[in-house]
Amino acid sequence: MSPMIRRPSSPSLFARLVHYRPLAVHGQEENQRTEALAAALDSDRIFAEEFLQACAPGAVIGPSIEIAVETQAFAGGRDRIDLQVRVGEAGAPDALVWVEAKVKSGLSGDDQLWKYYWVLRQRMSGGVLVHLAPSWADPVAPTLAPPKLVELTWQHVGEAATRALERQNPPRFLTAQFHQFLTEENLAMTDPITTVDLLVAEELDRSRDTWNELLAQMRRHVDEKLEPDAETKRRPTDKLPFWEVRPFPDPGVSTAWREWQLASIQGVEGGRLTFAAGVTIRDTVELAEEAPTHFAKLDLSFFHAPTDPLLRIFRLRPAADLLALSSLDDQVSVLGEWILQGMRDAVEALRTCPGWAEPPRSGDAL
Repeated sequence: MSPMIRRPSSPSLFARLVHYRPLAVHGQEENQRTEALAAALDSDRIFAEEFLQACAPGAVIGPSIEIAVETQAFAGGRDRIDLQVRVGEAGAPDALVWVEAKVKSGLSGDDQLWKYYWVLRQRMSGGVLVHLAPSWADPVAPTLAPPKLVELTWQHVGEAATRALERQNPPRFLTAQFHQFLTEENLAMTDPITTVDLLVAEELDRSRDTWNELLAQMRRHVDEKLEPDAETKRRPTDKLPFWEVRPFPDPGVSTAWREWQLASIQGVEGGRLTFAAGVTIRDTVELAEEAPTHFAKLDLSFFHAPTDPLLRIFRLRPAADLLALSSLDDQVSVLGEWILQGMRDAVEALRTCPGWAEPPRSGDAL
């Protein structure tokens, strides 16, 4: 058997940059990852050349021609394009590539790419418009895609970084870190299959059954402590992630829902499996600007993604904490009580949050 290939023991530079408590009202995943890509391109001409070849196969870039990288470049009106890569002089470029980068969200409107297309044509008739998205994202619908739109995935970016590293001796530090970062974020799979991967594949069914049993017992534990007639919304438990929500009977928070979930939460614990328990409300609720600070002081995390109409106030606990408990019964009991306490703490924090006022309830809270 081949020797095990060891994963890096410490996180990449980019993972460190985004490894912080997500307190902002709007998520910054796409901006962060675009900035990471831009930093790597800007520091490594070879990587920039490989990236441009992915965007415009066959492009010829002379060794003395300038390659300039800019994020949030002006794209007409109030619009900004996530990433611009210019080849040649600013006033008369040899090539101009605009990249609209996506990680979680979709297009902001049916005309988003079309607006970029028309402005780019005015700047340079041969400019290249790129839609960059995860490998699992659906292709852009034909009616939303302008002519000659290039659809790249973060996997393509990872492969470009691999080619750049293979051309370098020694490899450029920032490119190597960005390459590692894409793997850590599950945006690009560029490592070979290892012994660890084989072991995981062989144990996959047993592991799934064990997780399902743990989640089923934890649901029963939580059910016993909550009112039996409360409506519950659940996802199937045949695979992770898992979540469950229940309404509050309390008049003061009737538009909020108790929620707990087990998922890989971006920006938390390096993206590792994490238990989260707390409350969820619609983003139409007005909270004061100091609300994130209020929750942070109580050791609660405040989540709001741009494409999600919900605000979540959670207490977090790494799933790795399970390893300290010697039996499934202990794991169920300790984590079940922790979930209930997290819900109680989150709703109390919401009640005392600056700006919180119970809005009129109309139908289902979620």
